[in-house]
Amino acid sequence: MENKNGFILRWITEISAYLKSKLSGRWLIPASVLSISVILVLVCFLTWDKLLSPEARQGREDAKNVEEFFNEIDMGEKAQRDDTYGGKTPEETMQLFIAALEKEDLELAAKYFLLAEPGVPDPKWIEQLKKAKDEKRLNDSINLLREAKFTGESMPGYAGFDILGSDGSVIYGIDLVKNTYSSLWKISNM
Repeated sequence: MENKNGFILRWITEISAYLKSKLSGRWLIPASVLSISVILVLVCFLTWDKLLSPEARQGREDAKNVEEFFNEIDMGEKAQRDDTYGGKTPEETMQLFIAALEKEDLELAAKYFLLAEPGVPDPKWIEQLKKAKDEKRLNDSINLLREAKFTGESMPGYAGFDILGSDGSVIYGIDLVKNTYSSLWKISNM
């Protein structure tokens, strides 16, 4: 862009010098008209290029989207840091989760799951817990969760529990992840 501007200014200077030499004393009016015309063309060009062109509009939209994206990341990280629901170990998180279910505090129980995008408990877990309660399966679920066997950490920050059938086969798996911002364990999948 600056090369174009430099070229245009150099061109104006050369034209003015040429007109001055050719028109002697009568160069002022034509040079002024030409200069004003060139300046108007330059202003129109820059206005189009920086403000009105599709590329300029797309650039502003892209910048806005990038800013919103990073703001959402910052808000998500803040929500993760401020999250106080979970245990220092996977076992503690499971105990807290079971205790909330025993009290039938489904809102609290849902807070032991990973947070949803905006930093709030994922509504799908609340819905599933309410459905289990409505279908009178909550006590059966609590009993199964009490019997879950800790399988350990598959890798740092990832742990699991298995609910085994009477033949020893895995019926359900429960996955937990460590919230790196709050150092608390959260249920990621059940």
